[in-house]
Amino acid sequence: MTSVDIAAPAVAGIAKNLELSGLASNAHELVCADAFDFLGEATRAVRRWDLVIADPPSFAPNERARQSALAAYRRLAMAAVAVVEPGGRLAFASCSSHVHEADLLELMPPGLRARSITGAASDHPVLPAFPEGRYLDFLFFDVD
Repeated sequence: MTSVDIAAPAVAGIAKNLELSGLASNAHELVCADAFDFLGEATRAVRRWDLVIADPPSFAPNERARQSALAAYRRLAMAAVAVVEPGGRLAFASCSSHVHEADLLELMPPGLRARSITGAASDHPVLPAFPEGRYLDFLFFDVD
């Protein structure tokens, strides 16, 4: 298992949680790196995982950032799929209120079959008067 985050405190948090859970730290590779760089290196080294979870920060903090966010999500999806073992799975998340589920589905590379498409759990309700509150998207795919 491998966890990658650009933020050193996040990686330290993973290490602490592994320790508290009694899980062997040598069974879990912790990497502090930019995910795009890590995925590029993994592709070149022909490293593959049977499950890849891509859960980036919001790439679209405002409407002006929408087009660049879509490009970043597409780039991340392509990089993530490249390291999924054939027959594996990709989980892809977004927390950008300016990018919607349909946008994410449109930018996914070919060779994916959607298993589940969902958003936030029921403990995160969306008020009818504030549809922008539906900003959490989670897509789960089989990778051919």
